[in-house]
Amino acid sequence: MKFTDSVIAEIEEKIGYVFSEKNRLIQAFVRRSYVNENGGVCNEELEFLGDNALSYAAARLLSDRTTIGLSYGERLFSGKSDCVFAHRRNSLWIKFEESERELSEQKTGLVRRETLAAAIDRLDVAKYLEMSRGDVEGEVDKEEKVKEDLFEAIVGAVAYDSDWNGDQIFNTVKKMLRPDELLDSDFGSYRDYEKELRAAVKNFKAQGVNMKLSIRDCNDRNCYPEHSCICSIESLKISHSAMRRANSKKAARNRAAKVVLEYIAKMERIEEDILSTVGEPELEKAINQVQELWQKGIIEMPVYTYMQVKDDSKTNNEAVEEAFNIKLRDDCWMVTLCIDGFGSLTMYGKSKKDCKKHASYAFLKSIVFGKEYLTPNIKGNTAGAKK
Repeated sequence: MKFTDSVIAEIEEKIGYVFSEKNRLIQAFVRRSYVNENGGVCNEELEFLGDNALSYAAARLLSDRTTIGLSYGERLFSGKSDCVFAHRRNSLWIKFEESERELSEQKTGLVRRETLAAAIDRLDVAKYLEMSRGDVEGEVDKEEKVKEDLFEAIVGAVAYDSDWNGDQIFNTVKKMLRPDELLDSDFGSYRDYEKELRAAVKNFKAQGVNMKLSIRDCNDRNCYPEHSCICSIESLKISHSAMRRANSKKAARNRAAKVVLEYIAKMERIEEDILSTVGEPELEKAINQVQELWQKGIIEMPVYTYMQVKDDSKTNNEAVEEAFNIKLRDDCWMVTLCIDGFGSLTMYGKSKKDCKKHASYAFLKSIVFGKEYLTPNIKGNTAGAKK
């Protein structure tokens, strides 16, 4: 009999959970082939439970790692930067440092077969599997699929034994999986993104592009993980900042640099897509050009918000009038165009349509030709294009 009291205690120590009913842990190690020869109950039901419990735990792990809380009154939109500074605790809203696509890729990496099999190897518990004689001779316990099933069955056993205690499931998966090590190392395929980013910036400068790079550590012991880094680039055509957290300064810097590198590549692709899809930006066609880019999935949905300008002391009339060559009156309008991933820009004009047209045109021109086509920043707004 493999499962002596000492073996059970060893496994419980490795997974961080003590079972109230030890038979539930034993069942997690019983394969169907063993049951076919000897009778009993296999671990397939626990695999089903564990698959769903693991999905919950992985989502919670990523949430804890990337969530930034937003207190009441703070803006959800942060311009061209995905770096939002706010305390996570006691927040009313939730915002992630990373996109849904990035989180989905990380979740897939955490629960994929190779990851779970590697965790079982590190825990060294596959040797306790109960299998048929044929499986033993065929060394089935060395197959990744079998190890994946065992991982899920153990998690399922914990879920069932703990009466689906979310904290216990989370803690067990975290101890078994060591997710921070996996995520910080890009699942073992480490690349020095900071070095690559510095090389890319150097290449831009060699081509005559005035690009500034800033990488700054900003540790916060009240956050998890503790180490964080802000990485920023600034040029006429590209402006972006990213904050990422990790368990070490090096990992945090590397994760932040990766985001900025991906943004540079994205902007270069979008510039090519704009020119190949809608051609050169044209003022009279700008609204339709932006709409077409959205419909073809090149940019996120453009959101226009309108406000009638009031000629009062709250508006810096002289700055606005000089920048936009327009005399502000009560019948003037301003429109703010927001596109996720690009920030926002504001235009003033004599009508809603005029504002919308020039805001769309400004967006296209700034992506293709750079920020020299944008007017100066006015009263905290990212201003629109010169006429």
